[in-house]
Amino acid sequence: AKLAQLTHGSLLRLHLLSCSVAWCLNFASKGSEIWVGVYVERLGLRHISRSIYFFSLGGKVLGDLVNVKLSERLGRIRTLQLCFISSSALLFCFLAASSAPSLLLLAAAQNFFVDIIWCNMYTYLAEAFPTSVRSSAFGISMGVGRSGAVVSTALGGVLPALEVAFALYGGAFFLGGLLCLCFKLETSGRSLADVV
Repeated sequence: AKLAQLTHGSLLRLHLLSCSVAWCLNFASKGSEIWVGVYVERLGLRHISRSIYFFSLGGKVLGDLVNVKLSERLGRIRTLQLCFISSSALLFCFLAASSAPSLLLLAAAQNFFVDIIWCNMYTYLAEAFPTSVRSSAFGISMGVGRSGAVVSTALGGVLPALEVAFALYGGAFFLGGLLCLCFKLETSGRSLADVV
């Protein structure tokens, strides 16, 4: 019965869209996260290959602190759009940067936005689906999304240059932002009447 409900009309559209956005998020965020240390080492900046992870973590913590107010002010869908596009732009700036301070700051800023995407994606998916299929739809969407992480981590090792992989990660963030334009139901500030 749940599968029939998930594959019917607007729920099928929402589910396919959710899977696609989750795939873009996992592909872009996990790929860039895994390969960032190797990337800076190849730039000859071995001394920041560990520090960059701490700067990234700092950006994520700050993202957690800002997330609630930002999504309350803009709504979840606009927040997702803004943060996907910002993550894309910052990742392309990261590719153009060459100094240690600029790479560290860009990594922190990009992960600030990535963390906000994760927070809003989890919340949005939990709120957008009706109670009867909520956990199944959420699980399938995020499960499909995880395949993007598997692909992206492998991709960095098989391409001739990590710059190509990072450009693909930036493109996936941008595509995720465009796909978020297709979300129709804004859930921020709404009570979930069908919650049990």
